[in-house]
Formats: sequence, structure tokens, C-alpha cells
Amino acid sequence: MRPSIKLVLAAATLAATSPAFAEAPVEREVIVRTGDLDLATDQGAAELNSRIAKAAWQVCDKADVLDVRPKAAIEQCASRVASMHNVTARKMVLAARGGEDGVRTASLDKDIALSAR
Repeated sequence: MRPSIKLVLAAATLAATSPAFAEAPVEREVIVRTGDLDLATDQGAAELNSRIAKAAWQVCDKADVLDVRPKAAIEQCASRVASMHNVTARKMVLAARGGEDGVRTASLDKDIALSAR
């Protein structure tokens, strides 16, 4: 009777750890606040880029707590996430500086939400 108990326990353990029963990766989101930045200045633009880079690391490093990814995978994720949002940052800085037509955009208090799985 002992072997059957071991078999049942082994099957239960296998079933609980199989991908079919695994939880989906948690999507983590970090909001980058921009309302306090003067994006018309180099200092404000640099701070926005710094905040995006930090938020990308936060999102990618903790996207799945159970995932023990190598540092290179986290770096690749952070680079990808930051690149996607740097386009938005460039548009915001351009608008703050008068845009291509020299007209400044009135409302620049737009937060940026970064997320990753």
C-alpha cells in the first residue's frame, strides 16, 4: 500500500507544479509622474528619461515574482520598456519646447504608465 501513496503524492506534486496549473505572470505597472518637471529645460528632460529608466527596471525586475530570470533578461526587458516610452517622452519634451511649429502645448501634466509581464 505504501507505493500507491507515494505514487499519489508524486502525481499531486507534478500536477500542482505543471504549467497548466501555474498562475499567469503578474503584470506590474509603474506610473512615471511628470507634472513637477519643466520639460522645456534640459534638466527636466533628463529627469524624465531617468524616471522612465528607473520605472522600467522596477517593472521588469518584479514582473513575475516567481520568475528568477538572469540579469541579462531583466536588462533586455528594461531596455525594451524604456525604449517604448522614450518616444512619448521625446514628444512631450518637443511639445514643451514649442514643437516643430514653435507652439508650446498648454497641458503637459501627462503621466506615463509603464508595464511589463
